[in-house]
Amino acid sequence: MNFSLICLLDVHDSVRKGWQICQSDLSEMFRSESASRAVLMMIYSPSKYIASKARSMLSEILEPVGKEYLKRSLRVLNFTSTRDNFGIPDMLQTGINLVALTCCACLPWYQSYIVKSGGVKILVAFIKWCLSNGVHIGRLNFAPHLHNIFSQRHCCWVCKEDWEGNDILLLYGLWGLAELLHYGSISKNFDIFSGQVEYTEAQFVRMLQEICSDNSALGLKWNAAYILSYFGFYGFPSKLGRRIGKALDENEFADTRLILAKGESMSVHGVILAIRCPSLLPPEELSHDEKASDGSSGRCAIDKQYGKFKKEIRLSSHVDNQALAKLLEFIYLGYLHAGDEHVKKLKILAKHCSLQPLSTMLGKRRPKVGHSFPHL
Repeated sequence: MNFSLICLLDVHDSVRKGWQICQSDLSEMFRSESASRAVLMMIYSPSKYIASKARSMLSEILEPVGKEYLKRSLRVLNFTSTRDNFGIPDMLQTGINLVALTCCACLPWYQSYIVKSGGVKILVAFIKWCLSNGVHIGRLNFAPHLHNIFSQRHCCWVCKEDWEGNDILLLYGLWGLAELLHYGSISKNFDIFSGQVEYTEAQFVRMLQEICSDNSALGLKWNAAYILSYFGFYGFPSKLGRRIGKALDENEFADTRLILAKGESMSVHGVILAIRCPSLLPPEELSHDEKASDGSSGRCAIDKQYGKFKKEIRLSSHVDNQALAKLLEFIYLGYLHAGDEHVKKLKILAKHCSLQPLSTMLGKRRPKVGHSFPHL
């Protein structure tokens, strides 16, 4: 872990110097950017050993003056959100401070300090500033060492640029905010935004949904979707999903009926189920008494009523009406909105229906760097 220690010391030094770094020190800033990036990837490594070691070492290095460094990083980011002019040195300094904040956001004591110091408000304001001012900066813009014959070789994942895109500062901001929300959930601090943001929760949610729906890079979409899960929105909003979702409450072309144990039923479109969630459609060759893998009955009644085929699928008595309605919301829209009281039942349904992306969101599992975004 000698490499980790060198990188951590570099980050420690760059954050300590803060605004003392000027344009003539660009070479040092480039080095600090690379080091901070390496630390970030180690701290959030899928390897538990690497992540644990990196976090332990970072905690030890920051122990004497970590509070002061964080205070400076927050001040830099807060100031950035009020600026109009933004040059290369500013990009580098902002990027380094964002990474430093995101690294510290995984350490319990620093999480608490960041939140109490208004870190959530600062990050939300920064994210809003990036989106409102069209701040599109790829890492290649301020990391010249990547411009070499090996710049197209990526050892960690495929299509690296597609994951980060040209919004690296926005990605770091979303990443840091996701960590703070994760801390807020663990500590049962559900009013984490109370009194901190200048615009409503609904506006913030719409902003995140737009990131998921547009042509943003994969990393932005994953982190935006992850943050949305802390507001009760689970899944992956998209423009196509909004169009398909309009059919959810329309029965005109519905050709399949889901029947619950208590006699309640829901009309759905077989073609949408077949594409989005085939596990809800048992094989037609199953007999009346056989069970499908998801606990639904294999009985399919087919008739020519109104000139179209109709199916009736009887579901297990364990299937809850409200949970099924929410699941259909996900199947049609690509995401659903649910309170904590529905999450447990939805997890069971998602597992039986083999909806792994939904299970990931319901479990609030962090997105892994480099993973492709689900196309629902």
